[in-house]
Amino acid sequence: MDKQKFIDEFDRVKNAIEEGKTPVYSELRSVKTCLLELIPSLFIQSVLLVISTLIIASLQMSEMITMVVLLVVNTTTQTLSFSILVLLKHCIRVRRLKKYGLAVTERNIAVLESMEYQSV
Repeated sequence: MDKQKFIDEFDRVKNAIEEGKTPVYSELRSVKTCLLELIPSLFIQSVLLVISTLIIASLQMSEMITMVVLLVVNTTTQTLSFSILVLLKHCIRVRRLKKYGLAVTERNIAVLESMEYQSV
């Protein structure tokens, strides 16, 4: 997206929100965004799970304890991968605002989120 087109869309969404127009959840826009987010999240989770499984396999534990530990590790890796993804998305939004010369504020980041998931 070229700079002027992005800034025009950004200003339109920001003005609509400031005028009290509630962002509408756009299922199609959200699906596209979520699908793109899901791939790196699952990759991060898979890598963490494989590493932890290899470490657990090298330890001598009973089969029952190993299963319990793997369930805990699976939940932990899901949380870690989600947290890493959220941090990466935040960094990308900050870089995008800087790239287009916009102030890095909580409000502007919220506008970017609305542009990604919703239509205003």
